[in-house]
Amino acid sequence: MLFAAAIAAMIYLDVFHSIGHIKLPWLFYCNTVLLLLASWVFHSVNVLTIGAVDLYRRYSLIFALSLIFLILQTLAWHQLILIPQTMRAGSFLYLLSGLHFAHVLGGLPFLAEAWFRSRMSFNHETEIREKDRRKFRLLRTYWHFLDFLWIVLLLILTFMFMPYHK
Repeated sequence: MLFAAAIAAMIYLDVFHSIGHIKLPWLFYCNTVLLLLASWVFHSVNVLTIGAVDLYRRYSLIFALSLIFLILQTLAWHQLILIPQTMRAGSFLYLLSGLHFAHVLGGLPFLAEAWFRSRMSFNHETEIREKDRRKFRLLRTYWHFLDFLWIVLLLILTFMFMPYHK
């Protein structure tokens, strides 16, 4: 709901008070590829047949991709400093991308805990417990939602901040 409210406010202000335009940093598009790759890794797992070692490797890759996303997002914000922008456009860009950043960051402790548990289980068991399968499915759903949200935000920001959109 927070994203919807921020997007609605941005559209309202643009319609009635032109918020200006901004060129998005190219790292935003690189980040999209990283998120899609992490989602693909999640999606490609058959949670019923995967072994503990393979699950650990998948969690490791997803965790690494998520950390790289956060680092590149921080660098993208530094790129924004160099791009001339209006105050309103820049504010909404930072708000929306910052909210997404916070949600990815908020998911990392849960991902790290699942990663740690998978590491512990492949030392002792070859089977994955039902509890761990459920956690995997929940994390996968959360990451897919973050992907979808990022793509929607990127499309909105790309088309809203084009100088010729009016």
